[in-house]
Amino acid sequence: SYISLMEKYTLSSKSPLYGRTTAQIKLQPLTFAELAAYYTNKTFAELVSLYAITGGVPKYLEFFDNDANIFENIRSYILNKNSYLYEEPILLLEKEVKGSKIPVTYLSILKSIATGKTRRQAIAADLQMKETTLSAYLTTLINLHLIERRVPITDRAPEHSKNGRYYIRDGFSKFWFLFVSPNKSELEMGRSDAVLERIRPDFDRFVSFVYEDICRELFRDLCDSKKIPFKPSRVGKFWNRNNVEIDVAAIDNSQKKLFVGECKFRSGDKSVGMDVYSDLQKKCRGVPEFAKYDIVYGLFSATGFDMKLKEMAKGMSNLYLIEKYHTSAESNDSCTVKDPCNKVYGDYGTEPEFTVGAHRITNTDLFQNVIDYGSSLQDRDIPTDKIDLENCRNDWCTFRLIAEGVANGWSEKILQDQFGDDDVDLFIKKRAEILSYAEKISKNAEQYLKEIENSSSTEAGV
Repeated sequence: SYISLMEKYTLSSKSPLYGRTTAQIKLQPLTFAELAAYYTNKTFAELVSLYAITGGVPKYLEFFDNDANIFENIRSYILNKNSYLYEEPILLLEKEVKGSKIPVTYLSILKSIATGKTRRQAIAADLQMKETTLSAYLTTLINLHLIERRVPITDRAPEHSKNGRYYIRDGFSKFWFLFVSPNKSELEMGRSDAVLERIRPDFDRFVSFVYEDICRELFRDLCDSKKIPFKPSRVGKFWNRNNVEIDVAAIDNSQKKLFVGECKFRSGDKSVGMDVYSDLQKKCRGVPEFAKYDIVYGLFSATGFDMKLKEMAKGMSNLYLIEKYHTSAESNDSCTVKDPCNKVYGDYGTEPEFTVGAHRITNTDLFQNVIDYGSSLQDRDIPTDKIDLENCRNDWCTFRLIAEGVANGWSEKILQDQFGDDDVDLFIKKRAEILSYAEKISKNAEQYLKEIENSSSTEAGV
């Protein structure tokens, strides 16, 4: 990251190459989705942990052993005093900041931010420095892309906001200043195992903050793909002086809507329940900044949701349950397809697929439309004789559940285990009727039918 060097010799007005550049690219780290697409052998929790430590920087990822667990990699490639990454943040600052000595003040500021002092007043007090003096250092660190200043999502003039907070941008630097820097003297003596044992209890908490960044990325992607009907003008966080904090917040100016989301990254398999939703609602009540918006709620969970919450969400248009996707390293057998929720969007970063014969079904939108249309038929009490599904037990609910399983990447075998061979066989047998109804409400279905017509005569099914 030789930012100052590049700017000095290519972009500066004093550079011999000034004015001759035809384009410039500010190369960013990998997004979480890009990292997940590459590391297909890791579980969701492993991906989040890996992203939290490396920040998606390819150079850092290169050092990590893909076959070792996250703590083995930390010990070997970060805590080992002979490793490349052991003093990486110090070396970066030495190259970027003028002067030959280690920039102690900059290191102290970064350490203060990493330990939770994010307001300017708090950083200045921690370092026993005047705020006016601190400002110049903060500006330099921002220009070097080492830290960033964030403001609440509802602030109309971010550059003039008095509610700004400072955060370390790079995940690795955040980890280093939180866990490596305070233990340098012990690590110099080769006691990496002892330091690692002290890191373990706090590691999930460290990862949970990075998970919030991942959830904001996920929310943007879901909006872009129109899986959530929200057009965000800004995506970020919200906080105010009354200690109200919202993990994921976004404003849709075109519809005067405000999205508020709570993120839960938990170890083990404890699912998120009604209490989390109730707490989020309570936090948003009476917040003056929210008064002029229609609020849309979202819950993000790395361990899924309990059935009571899923059932309640089915009938709500202003609540979205957003959970992790299943990687190839995880078994879908741990999930429950019999009690799905139409508003749980999984398969982030991957195309769900369902294999029947020689065909792979990968059109998520088609299946979601089948689900929605099946629900609407039930809601309207349309007579089943007009649907012509007498051989399918006239049970749209069963078909809707199977379609949802398909949309979430379940294999034919898992569907048969959950529903029994007869239901799945009938579902496959009646694909024409289902596609026909989906065609009425989906251009995707029309395109899909053409693909089926042009495919081989091998039996394909939905």
